[in-house]
Amino acid sequence: MVKLVSDHLVDETSQRLYGLDALIELVYRATPDVELQEREALKQLAENADWDYGDYDTEDQFLNVKFRYWLPKLAAYSIIILLSSIVETQLLALAKRVGQREKSPFDPNDLKGSVLDRVRLYLKKVSDVDLAQNERWQYLRDLQDLRDVIVHRAGKPGDDKKQHVEQMRSRYPGISLDENPYTVFKEEAELGVTIHSCRYFAKEVEEFFKSVFVHFGFPVRTGLWPNIQTGFH
Repeated sequence: MVKLVSDHLVDETSQRLYGLDALIELVYRATPDVELQEREALKQLAENADWDYGDYDTEDQFLNVKFRYWLPKLAAYSIIILLSSIVETQLLALAKRVGQREKSPFDPNDLKGSVLDRVRLYLKKVSDVDLAQNERWQYLRDLQDLRDVIVHRAGKPGDDKKQHVEQMRSRYPGISLDENPYTVFKEEAELGVTIHSCRYFAKEVEEFFKSVFVHFGFPVRTGLWPNIQTGFH
């Protein structure tokens, strides 16, 4: 019998993605139930207190704001940020492991630029492997850009980033630019990300790490991979 040898980096990466996949499923499955419960509770309260229809309708609109706009938007934003964090921390850990194996005299953090740029340049220098040649590298770049728009611009891409977001809209189902329909003020369009898009990016990240670990000789099969499935092609 072949003995499977586990690896800490593989285990840590796969388990983080496993947990993130569980969070995506929780948001996807629980949100409709919570909305239904709150709407039923509001209806019951209105009937028991003999509210006027106008008062009930106002409170019902507040639930629309919560469940039809802000909750799904902020939940997706949170998942994108967490997924991007997993990508960065695990890529840095991978680069350091490869650097140690190759007895590199310097560290990826000695380089300048974004985490993705540093890791790519570092691995190319110490191992002659160019991550940009991986078929899923662009997904990681786009994920990073989505995260930057969310974190640094509150989801509003601005004129300088709007064209790139439009390009991502054409590449990825569930990415959009929309104005808040529940405000009377004219506002700049905000980035929209569906929970299905979150699952799609998580799947591509999972497959990226699997392929890169295999390339560098890490024991991929021992990880607790979620094997994420999406309806996107």
